[in-house]
Amino acid sequence: MPMTSHERLMAAYRKQEPDRVPVRVWAVDDRTQPIHPSYAPIVEAAREKTDLVGGWGGGPRREMLCRVTHEERPSRIAEFEERVTTIHTPAGPLTRVDVFNRSGKPGYCMKHLIESPEDAKRWLSISFGPIQGEVSGFFERVREMGDRGVIMSGVSHPMYAVQDRLGPEGFAFWSIDERPLLHEMIQRELEMTMEYLRYVLERGVGPLFAYVGPEVCIPPSQSVRDFEDFVVHYDRQWIELIHGFGGIVWCHCHGNMKAVIEGFNRAGNDVLQPLEPPPWGDIELRDIKRQVGRRMALEGNLEKHEMYTSTPAEIRERVRQAILDAGEGGGFVLCPSAGLQEWPTCDEQTVANFLAYIDAGREYGKYPLSRES
Repeated sequence: MPMTSHERLMAAYRKQEPDRVPVRVWAVDDRTQPIHPSYAPIVEAAREKTDLVGGWGGGPRREMLCRVTHEERPSRIAEFEERVTTIHTPAGPLTRVDVFNRSGKPGYCMKHLIESPEDAKRWLSISFGPIQGEVSGFFERVREMGDRGVIMSGVSHPMYAVQDRLGPEGFAFWSIDERPLLHEMIQRELEMTMEYLRYVLERGVGPLFAYVGPEVCIPPSQSVRDFEDFVVHYDRQWIELIHGFGGIVWCHCHGNMKAVIEGFNRAGNDVLQPLEPPPWGDIELRDIKRQVGRRMALEGNLEKHEMYTSTPAEIRERVRQAILDAGEGGGFVLCPSAGLQEWPTCDEQTVANFLAYIDAGREYGKYPLSRES
């Protein structure tokens, strides 16, 4: 009998074989609406024909026990303004400056929160209150999604939280010059992540938990040693906590995976995404499947760039090959490497490619898989 989308996704994430390979359009769920009419055909097809994954990250929070102020001021950059956030810590102020555009153009961070060891000590001087808040919103989302898909709960990644406060350049330099201080900061983030997880797990949230961030700590940005020290060492602790409650951990990591894929497995990850094909990644999907496919579920392998530049026939062939490379035995979800509505409008070629992707995934992904073209 045909499975529901919920059953299909859960079977794949548990490394089992569902009735067909689940097909996702990342960033489209049961609530998604087109940001422009040009996206409507894709959003409608995805909501009607694909297996939906929604997210929940609200609810419980802990209060920072110090004053935080915000100021907006003109920027020297035309059409942009600056937003200044100041945290008044017991050891002195910390300041972050972001530029933003009121018309929706992308902004960026001009000054990161932590720029010196003294700033790090200021951050470490902050106290936080206990975790408080309801988890009822999670169960509301699960009821709202129903059989159309699944809901993943977001997890704050310890290393990524620290890297965000330092910026990529600061993190890279500190991995050489201030390594013990980096460990001290990541350790505190780990402790807060685990406290949050205990809070929601004990109240029934689960089983799917999702996180992003380790891609900033893999080659070529950082070394394999850095990945082991700053990611694997800390992640295995909070992932083990989730596993103790019967949970499943889904990880999003762009980039070259060959040197670190075993580390992701040793950390305990259950699902790895997006597994970009060469030349965007450095390992073929069939080789990933042979290496870790019995130990981790796999998701992705359709590079978003291909959706902009290929023909529908080429997309159909890419879908067929990805399913043949990783679909055997289950444990595979087809998905593009990035979200959908990342440009103000969508051209006809991209619309045609997404529609071809959805239809080909449903056609080629039926078990038992056929190797006939």
